[in-house]
Amino acid sequence: MAEQVSEEHFVIKAVDGFGAVLKELLMDWLLTDFTRLAREFPSSYWMSPGVDDSIPDRSYVTLQHGPWAQPEEIKASGLPSLFRRLLMHDEAEHMKYALSVGTIEDPGVPTHCIYSHNVRTFSHLTFPAGGAFAEIGASVEIGDGDGTVHSDSLSVCERWKSTVKVYKLPGVPHEGMMTVGQVHDVIVGVAKDDAALDAWTSPAFVDLDVPRDGMTNATILDDWQARLLVATEDA
Repeated sequence: MAEQVSEEHFVIKAVDGFGAVLKELLMDWLLTDFTRLAREFPSSYWMSPGVDDSIPDRSYVTLQHGPWAQPEEIKASGLPSLFRRLLMHDEAEHMKYALSVGTIEDPGVPTHCIYSHNVRTFSHLTFPAGGAFAEIGASVEIGDGDGTVHSDSLSVCERWKSTVKVYKLPGVPHEGMMTVGQVHDVIVGVAKDDAALDAWTSPAFVDLDVPRDGMTNATILDDWQARLLVATEDA
């Protein structure tokens, strides 16, 4: 009988060990394949600068043709052709699709919108059309966003009549949203129809609920701090 209990205990331990390995493999997948999938899936059109009455078809790229030539401004509607000129055909098709559908239209259903801000984000690129960087130079304008998506695209849901509430988190990079406890709280609250969400307010950057290193007691906020657009964030 004692031998049988010991065997069962061994089986339980083996199952527990397999669960830990499975969890580790799942986390590896989340950090690699899932991240790649999320970036390549057609929903990436949400990251594109849409063209409608609420967001002007403004310039996002300037091509310099020479010191004496007139710069060429590439607006959102012209980005597919720019990608083709750069031989980036997949990106051209993605952008073409983004501009062909209502990516920023009100979905018409009750919507809760979570996004980040105050992270340094590319907002405009200027570079030579012929690749003569040494003669003309290249520059990047930094604006507000989440480090991947600029604020004009992120905030589109604030203009929707169907939006119930907007939850803004300061200083969280695009890829780090699901590591923040306040984001989990919102998701669970919406799923449970929790009335407490009505009183939800944006936390300060230093109050973001993120994992802490058990050895050093440091958090990922130390890395995120360097990416803030504005060094001190109160909202």
